[in-house]
Amino acid sequence: MQSEEAQPSGFLDLVDPWLDEDTQRPATKVMRPRTLRALAAELRQWAQQGQASPELAGEAAAGLSMLASSAVPVPGAHPSQWWGLLPLSTEEPVVPEGQPVPVSPSKVEAVQKSPLDWFVQAAGGEAATDFARSLGTLVHGIAQDMPDATGTEYVEELIRRWPTLGMKENWEGRLDFERAEKMVRKLAAYVIQMRTEGRRLVAVEQDFSVDLQGPDRVARLRGQVDRLEIDAKGRLVIVDLKTGKSSPTAADVEQHPQLGSYQAAILAGAFDDGGSQASQSSGGAALVQLGKDTKTVGVQQQEPLKEEQDWATPLIHEAAGLMAGTRFEARHDPLKAGNGSHGCRLPGVCPLCSEGKQVTE
Repeated sequence: MQSEEAQPSGFLDLVDPWLDEDTQRPATKVMRPRTLRALAAELRQWAQQGQASPELAGEAAAGLSMLASSAVPVPGAHPSQWWGLLPLSTEEPVVPEGQPVPVSPSKVEAVQKSPLDWFVQAAGGEAATDFARSLGTLVHGIAQDMPDATGTEYVEELIRRWPTLGMKENWEGRLDFERAEKMVRKLAAYVIQMRTEGRRLVAVEQDFSVDLQGPDRVARLRGQVDRLEIDAKGRLVIVDLKTGKSSPTAADVEQHPQLGSYQAAILAGAFDDGGSQASQSSGGAALVQLGKDTKTVGVQQQEPLKEEQDWATPLIHEAAGLMAGTRFEARHDPLKAGNGSHGCRLPGVCPLCSEGKQVTE
C-alpha cells in the first residue's frame, strides 16, 4: 500500500476472506485526492527522483513552479515552505552557557553510545511504556514500600498489587506472574545477603543532587538510588535493582558508567544530608539482578571508587559536554555491525540506518 492511511482494515479477511493460498490478495491502488495541495505533495515526491528519473523530476519541478507562482499560490508548492529546506530554528546550545548541565547517572552511558539516540529520547521520542517496564515499576514500588520484608510477605503484596497491571487470567498472565514472583523472592534473598555481609539499610528511593565543577561547565549530577546502605566500615554502598533479563559482563561492571556515577556522587558529598552519619567514602556500588532467569539472586559488585583513581567524574563531564551541545551525533557500535544490527534504538530517524530518512524524503 502507498501509505498508512491506505492500509486495509484488520477485519478485511473476516468480511471478505482470500481463499487462494498460492497468491496474495491484489492491492487496489488508491488515487490521491483531487486537490491542489495533494497535487503539490505528489509533484514533490516526483521531483526528488532526480537520479532515478531525471525527465519526470524536471517535469515535476516545472509543475511545482507553476503552482507556486500562480495568482493564488498553492500551499506546499514553493521550497520556502518545505521543512527540510528551512534554516535551523536555533543554533543555541540545549543548555545555555553559564548554567549547570543536568546529568542523570542512568543516561551517562546512553549519551556516550549515541548522542542522537539520547537527545531524541530526552525530547520525548521514547517508545511508549511496555509491559516489561510496568512490571519493573511494580517490583520497584514493592521494594520501596517494603524494603526489609520476607519472601512470603513480598509474594502476598505482589498478589495484592498484581491486578493493577490489567493482565488477563490466561496462561500468559500466569507466566508473567510467576516471573514477578521469582523477582520478589530474589529481593528477599538479597535482603538476607545484605545483612549477612554486615550492611544495613539507610534509605530507599533516595534523591540526590550535587554539582561537579568541570574544566568548561558545571555538571549537575542528580538522580535517585534504589537502596542506600552502609557497610561494616561505615562506607556508603549504592544498590541498583534491575528487573530486566539482560545484564552486563563482569568486565563491564568494573567501569559501569551508572554505578561509577553513583560513587562519584558519594565522593562529592551528595548524601551529606541523608542522616547516615557515615563518612563520605564509597564502599562500592552494585547491580542486583532480579529479572535474570536464574535460581539465585545475582549481585554484580563494583569495587569502591577512590578519589585518586576517580575515572567516573571525567566520564560525567564528557557526558555533560555532549548533552549541552548544539548538534547530536549518530553513533553505531562497530562490534554489532557484522550481524546487520547496530543496536540502534531509533532506526527511523538515524541517518546511519537504512530506515532513516531526512524530512525532505
